[in-house]
Amino acid sequence: MKTFNFFKTTGQLIILILLIVFLILIAKIELISDSILNSFVALVLYVLGIILSVFLIRKFLKVDLTFSRLNRFDWKVIVQNYISQIILISFIFGLMMLFKLNGANVNQKNIVTEFLGSNPFSLFCFIFTTVVLAPIFEELVFRAFLMNVFSRKSLTITSSVISATAFSFLHLPGYFISLDNLYPFLIYFVIGLSFATAYRQTKKISASIVLHGMNNLFSTGLILFTMWLEHLASA
Repeated sequence: MKTFNFFKTTGQLIILILLIVFLILIAKIELISDSILNSFVALVLYVLGIILSVFLIRKFLKVDLTFSRLNRFDWKVIVQNYISQIILISFIFGLMMLFKLNGANVNQKNIVTEFLGSNPFSLFCFIFTTVVLAPIFEELVFRAFLMNVFSRKSLTITSSVISATAFSFLHLPGYFISLDNLYPFLIYFVIGLSFATAYRQTKKISASIVLHGMNNLFSTGLILFTMWLEHLASA
């Protein structure tokens, strides 16, 4: 029985790794260029990744993916985790400034800037994938799949930490942590932990997806607003 469980878990981890590699591949394709073809291919791959993830989670983990309507408690959890996320990120930023460490994370801003100068279709695809498709796919992989691999009977804090760590590494340039990218690593860790906590507290993957989408929407909107203010200041 133990041998069977070992091979079963190993197989699930292999599937998880393949899904993460698929996520990385889509991100690479999306950033190769801002052509209409590239944007369309990335959009299609995101949809296929979501369908594949749902199938694999239900097939191999036997997890009941709850996409039901969120109730008052679920929204309370979402708001609490988002506020906690902002507080922790502000605290980390303060520490980085205090110890004069690199607190800049220009990667996301550069990506937004690049797509702003692209064709309307690519810009639409970028916004749609950032706010809708990427949150769904990433939450299915890092929360619904990963957390249930490490927590068979109930979602645990340990599985939340593992999920947040993997999520953070995925968003690092080169997928390697150093002093130069310590700040973005900690930021993405906090963000990933808030998503995992929302999923663990509500037992609904839809809750973490909504929180993830809200986070991407507000952060992208903030970048655009900042860029607009910079444009006004330089005009």
